[in-house]
Amino acid sequence: MENVRIGPWNSNTNNGTPIVIESEQPYDEQMSAPTEKDYINAKLEAAAAKADGRLEALEARIDGRLASIESKMDTKFAELRTDMHKGTAELVKWVVGTAIAMAAVAITVMTFVLNNAVPKAPAAPPAQPQPIVIYAQPAPPAAAPPAPAAKP
Repeated sequence: MENVRIGPWNSNTNNGTPIVIESEQPYDEQMSAPTEKDYINAKLEAAAAKADGRLEALEARIDGRLASIESKMDTKFAELRTDMHKGTAELVKWVVGTAIAMAAVAITVMTFVLNNAVPKAPAAPPAQPQPIVIYAQPAPPAAAPPAPAAKP
């Protein structure tokens, strides 16, 4: 087992015991042909370049989308802020109007209650005018009644 290669990618498999792969030739000698190594290296480099190109394109696309989402969020937050200011102004208007109306109703009710619900003390009857006194004049002395006339 002098030519044993333990794959690092398999070191955590099989409950922690590494997988042992036996080969007839040492690892370095398996791909001794320069064309095979060069071919594999070229393929790996091409795949890496392709992956890098895709990754850069994906990053550019994600950055573009994030920028558009960010601008949309900014406009939506600006609209929300405007709506909140309008709502707050309208709410203040209604609260102040309701408070004024309630104050007017309260003053009206208190005026009514104080004027009509509390019994009033009877007012002194109006002073009666002085009676008109008419003094009768003494009758003139009465003339003596005429004597009865003689009987014929």
